[in-house]
Amino acid sequence: MLCKNYRLLHLKTVVRYRRVQIMYVSQNPKVNPQTNLSLSRVLSYTLEKKPWIFKPKGLTEAPTALFYDLDAYEYLLDSCVSAFGPNFKHYIAAKANPLLSMLGYAINKGMGIECASIGELLLAYETLGCADVVFDSPAKTERELKFVIEQNIKCHLDNFYEYERAKYLVSQSSTKAKGLGFRINPSNVGAGTIAALSVSTPDSKFGVDATNQNIRDALLAAYTESTWLDSIHVHVGSGGMEPESQLAAGVRFALDLALEIN
Repeated sequence: MLCKNYRLLHLKTVVRYRRVQIMYVSQNPKVNPQTNLSLSRVLSYTLEKKPWIFKPKGLTEAPTALFYDLDAYEYLLDSCVSAFGPNFKHYIAAKANPLLSMLGYAINKGMGIECASIGELLLAYETLGCADVVFDSPAKTERELKFVIEQNIKCHLDNFYEYERAKYLVSQSSTKAKGLGFRINPSNVGAGTIAALSVSTPDSKFGVDATNQNIRDALLAAYTESTWLDSIHVHVGSGGMEPESQLAAGVRFALDLALEIN
């Protein structure tokens, strides 16, 4: 529902699952990560024009209003794309903001959606109709693997158990499999400043440790045997990682492995 203009504001209210998202965007033509509008003005407008938001009727309904500066959001998306250049495809993590309107906004900006659970996958693929999704749950069921194989959804296998399941399902499927690969752990990159968010260590529970020569040999054998394995996924940490010695090192490790496979 598009509301009337209010001074410098356009307000769009979207109701999803008994929750209300109120998104505002400044009309300053210069994209700036800092909003030039006072949040109090948005709140004042909301209280005046949309008082029902703060007066829930149902027993389980809660007064919820989420405010987003779309100038700042768009600035960050564009900054990510411009930093890497035109040869990269970017996927925004559904778990970072699973609101339908915000994911839809990112899709309209050309982003794909990265999904770490089947719920996120169905939200992006079926509800939003985003065909460009990546599924990398660390614990996939056989039915989930069958679904992504039949739908040709990009999927990263977390371990060799999942690989064996996928290999059987591919052999039984009438669909030509593609977009499947392993998640690797470059454990020699090490932890960043936030240990809890670092997953490139020997004791990480995610991915296969391709620094181990026996595991690396097994990976090479798997990619040789199963030509439908055509990608590699690497993630060294979610925060506190040094850009060059850790983030770039993780990418370098994955690239070297890809070159060895090829």
